[in-house]
Amino acid sequence: MSYSIRSPKTWDETIRELDECFRKWGVVEWYTLPRRPDLRLRWWSPEQRQVTVAYLKGGAEQRFTLASQDRPQDNLRALYLGIEAMRMNEVRGIGELMREMYLMLPAPAKERDPYEILGARSDAALEDIEDLYRAKARRLHPDAPGGGDPAAMTALNAAIERIRAERKALT
Repeated sequence: MSYSIRSPKTWDETIRELDECFRKWGVVEWYTLPRRPDLRLRWWSPEQRQVTVAYLKGGAEQRFTLASQDRPQDNLRALYLGIEAMRMNEVRGIGELMREMYLMLPAPAKERDPYEILGARSDAALEDIEDLYRAKARRLHPDAPGGGDPAAMTALNAAIERIRAERKALT
């Protein structure tokens, strides 16, 4: 399950809070990309909702980008919450400890492209993709002759669900 927020804070309110956070942290150079998105939209593509916050700290630029929330203002809010947590960890004297702890965590598994899993082109008709899914499912299902492959079947099911959801969102 992924974490999702729907912040009542506006883009401008979060920008002011980021400015205050950076001021307290001693950061004077920072910016967001986009500077200000078109917030009148009701639906954003992943590219349109993506937000980057960059700042100079210790002579090095730090950049954080997020597009996992549904709206750009929510991505900005999530970035602000993370940056404020980092600042507060330094205030508490545990900034270095937290960096070390995060470095010990295993890298997240990279999610495979669902079209690659199904062996389909991204511009193929949904009916053709579902035909490919059924053919592979007959082979990979755990009840298939030879035992199938439960892990591959799980990936196949997740891939078709992602494609169906993606196509449904576009209609």
